[in-house]
Amino acid sequence: MSNFVTLILVKSMTSRQPVVTIEPSILVWARESLGLSIADVATKLDKDASVIRGWEAGKDLPSYAQLEELAYSIYRRPLAVFFLPNPPRESTPQQDFRTLPEQDISKLSRQLRLFVRRAKHHQLVLRQIHDNKNPVELPVFRTFKIKGVSSVISSANRLREYFNISIEFQKGLEDSNAALNFYRNTIEKGGVYVFQFPILDARGFSLMDDEFPVIVLNSADTANSKIFTLVHELCHILFNTGGVLIEPYATDPNKERNRVEVLCNQFASEVLLPRNALLKDSLVIENEGKEWTEAKLQQLASAYKVSKEVVLRKLLDAGRTSQAFYNTLRKKWLEDYQKTKKLKKKGSGGNYHSTNLSRLGKTYVSDVLTGFHAGKLSEVQVADILGIKINKIKDYEQRIF
Repeated sequence: MSNFVTLILVKSMTSRQPVVTIEPSILVWARESLGLSIADVATKLDKDASVIRGWEAGKDLPSYAQLEELAYSIYRRPLAVFFLPNPPRESTPQQDFRTLPEQDISKLSRQLRLFVRRAKHHQLVLRQIHDNKNPVELPVFRTFKIKGVSSVISSANRLREYFNISIEFQKGLEDSNAALNFYRNTIEKGGVYVFQFPILDARGFSLMDDEFPVIVLNSADTANSKIFTLVHELCHILFNTGGVLIEPYATDPNKERNRVEVLCNQFASEVLLPRNALLKDSLVIENEGKEWTEAKLQQLASAYKVSKEVVLRKLLDAGRTSQAFYNTLRKKWLEDYQKTKKLKKKGSGGNYHSTNLSRLGKTYVSDVLTGFHAGKLSEVQVADILGIKINKIKDYEQRIF
């Protein structure tokens, strides 16, 4: 920061006068990058919308205290950003999620946009640690390709072979948590980093990058739901485009406007539960009619470590259940899911460091700690990146190494 800007900050800190030499377009950029309206910001600041509009038009400027509140509490940006001559270059949601319709992008919440920003920060950290090159010699997003929209099913079968996933292996996994760990570790060994954030309005998202693509899961979801999201978003990366998964399947087929989303659903479904394997399963062969008890659906889901919805959707696609029966059960499950989300939101957060490690992933934490010992990161940087105090670094080393 220049001496001139520092002097301005010091002067502003000692008075309630408006800050000077701040570029109004940066205020607009900071607000729009989170999808907030002027009215939203005015409500958060308890100000009239005309005040915010005046700041963004350059007719008036906020005081230092007001700028601090804008920066830290609302826009979640470093204060120094607001003293730049121009808004910094940053990819937009339209660029990150090219397959999403504009109307869906406009509905992305402030929280989700903040999590996207956090994921991008993790990508920058990885670039610094690994000198702009993925540490995996042959990452999956370079060596495995989905050849076209007509080959999604065959591509899913090829991915099972690529990752050496057999039906016997799936059924032999202890439970869904063990399955989630397997899929996450396998995909990270393929050069794609996986994180978990407590997302309120999506199941997960992915960000493409030429070296460090990332997948983010909803930490509040069940293990089975996370597994589906993980493979769905891997499909996006193999298609070389980021995505946001709101709901795996729409009850109304007309809502599945995005062809890539539909294809990634099919891909994930076939990777996790091949159609041929399901139709040959004795539980399916023995079931008469097109209605299914939840107990039987749960048996199938537990066997293959997928959700009941994946099982029922596969049965629907195979003509083994009706659309009406599927819609009825899915509506019930969505209601149950919403109730569960509310209960989890009210509940305790558990042990911070165990949760933190689970969200960041052992691969990422290991890379950060290795970068620290290689002299690429300072103690302060490591603590900031991992969200811990400096005296906890050794504890994390013991947990990881």
